[in-house]
Amino acid sequence: MIKKTILSGLGIPLILGLIFWSSGRVRSHPSPTVLARPWFNCLTRELWSPEKKAWCQGQDQDLLSGSSTQQPKDRNQYESLDLNRFPAQDIVGEDPKTIALQIFALPELSEDNFQEQVKVSIDNDQTAIVVLTRIGLADDSVRGLKYLLELAPTGIPIQPPGTLAPQRLWKVTWIGRQQLCQPNRGSQDWTRATCN
Repeated sequence: MIKKTILSGLGIPLILGLIFWSSGRVRSHPSPTVLARPWFNCLTRELWSPEKKAWCQGQDQDLLSGSSTQQPKDRNQYESLDLNRFPAQDIVGEDPKTIALQIFALPELSEDNFQEQVKVSIDNDQTAIVVLTRIGLADDSVRGLKYLLELAPTGIPIQPPGTLAPQRLWKVTWIGRQQLCQPNRGSQDWTRATCN
């Protein structure tokens, strides 16, 4: 009987305390709403809204802006490609940028957010360095590719019809490649390692 009275005596204040506590929580001032920046999944293949396209391109622009022209001493950061796998006529030409774009012609299929950047650096007409960076590839494992091309003058100037001065021909002497993997498919930094 004593236990029943004690429990009954504690029950009413306990219930009233819970009511006041829960009503106080309901009446408390709500925390300020934080407006979150929208997030989009840039790996989907549907037609993108202008907002999603702008957001995803901004994400990839950070990767492109980090693509500085590399010097030959950075070759060890690239996977070396065999020049024999490219047709001889593709690795010689008048303009280093045109040569790079000719060797690595654009893939027919690319994502809606595909971006390309080409940087050319010519050192005293003795060496040309081309960095070709592509982001937004239509591939489940590779998100981007970066090529480093080194070119040297051939020593054989040509004079195209209708020009006054002979033009220098450039020849590719070395090509290296890095890749950037899709999320959960490998490195999220430029690397020579393959993606899964």
